[in-house]
Amino acid sequence: MKLENFKAWREADLTFGKVTGFFGTNSAGKSSLLQFLLLLKQTKNATDRGIVLDFGGPADMVNLGTFTDVVHRHDAEARIRWRLEWELPRTLKILDPMEPSKKSLFSGDCLSTQCEVGLRQARLWPYHLAYQFGGTEFSLQLRPASDKDFRLVADNQKFRFRRTQGRPWHLPHPVKTHLFPSQARNY
Repeated sequence: MKLENFKAWREADLTFGKVTGFFGTNSAGKSSLLQFLLLLKQTKNATDRGIVLDFGGPADMVNLGTFTDVVHRHDAEARIRWRLEWELPRTLKILDPMEPSKKSLFSGDCLSTQCEVGLRQARLWPYHLAYQFGGTEFSLQLRPASDKDFRLVADNQKFRFRRTQGRPWHLPHPVKTHLFPSQARNY
């Protein structure tokens, strides 16, 4: 796990094992690492698909307040970034649905995700979401000249998203920092 700008951590780079212990002095940021993981779980479990991060309330796993409460040094201009990478229990193959032979598009035994969030016009905003698998990164990125239009990108020259013909529409932001919007399926 790589984490930037979360609470006490300007940067954290951790490797987890089957059992991982955190040791350090008081107020060193050990609990912040666990709070971050619980924040992601809490966000995933939230019923509101429009929420970017679920900072929680009194009855939740973690109650972290607001973005400015958790961003490093309370810097409202900073963005929180993270990358999670894990090994799959066995090799996964993604088949090409457009090929009658169902040849493999990608295969691998490692998967990772990364995200970047920050404040934009006083609202929490997901700027970037990406998944890496089989040597290819699939990402949803805010278009440089746009204030809300995203683009779907694959960095593998052998793979291109095939856009459905018809009336063009804009892709909205990622859903809850871990999902591409449903419109990406028909894009």
